[in-house]
Amino acid sequence: AARLGDSWTIDVINEATRPLADVLTVACVAMGLERVIIIGGFALELGARYLDILRKQLTNSGGLGTTRFGLDAIVSLGNGDEACLHGAAAFARSGVLEV
Repeated sequence: AARLGDSWTIDVINEATRPLADVLTVACVAMGLERVIIIGGFALELGARYLDILRKQLTNSGGLGTTRFGLDAIVSLGNGDEACLHGAAAFARSGVLEV
């Protein structure tokens, strides 16, 4: 229904996405995150439509709309279920943790 643009469904997704936007705002501001990659079947299935909803909610929650990177650069979709593994590998290679 969301892919077809059903207004009731889009409204439900908007409301359900608000808590995620609030948490992401706090996490980005508190930890100085420059990029957040959204993964998961629901988000990936809706694609750009979900990103538009999430970015709207992030703008409404405040805090990220004034960052130097902009919402398009901060929030993007992953390209599969292994995005978190790639991020963990990059973190491990960064040398922050001693192994």
